[in-house]
Amino acid sequence: MKMNDCTLTLHFFSTREDPTWIVGSEETAILISLWNGMEAHEPFEQLIPEVGYKGFEVNFLGNTWLVFRQYVRLVRNDGNPPQYRLDPEETLEKFLIGNTPPEIGQEVIDYMEVDWYLDYFSRLNVTTKS
Repeated sequence: MKMNDCTLTLHFFSTREDPTWIVGSEETAILISLWNGMEAHEPFEQLIPEVGYKGFEVNFLGNTWLVFRQYVRLVRNDGNPPQYRLDPEETLEKFLIGNTPPEIGQEVIDYMEVDWYLDYFSRLNVTTKS
């Protein structure tokens, strides 16, 4: 892993390890740009379901972004309080979905034994990375 790479985790599984992969500096720069383009928001409680899709975790230089639908929270590694942003268009989540390796998408479909994944992704009008 290079200095400007980041690690993504798709939080989906309840009974086994969630898939994790690394994206390069180009994708990382886009993630940071998307974050910087969002307006700051008052703290909110992310209502994340206990089962099924629970969003993405993005780790970069010790900082962690938690992305679920339109809600984005940054937990900083410098001891400062978390930062919150609202992403009404779900742009960051769409970008993360679009950078999900195809084998992970198929793994989710196989595990769920339904087309939830495809329905969700088509609703967001994105395609997975090939």
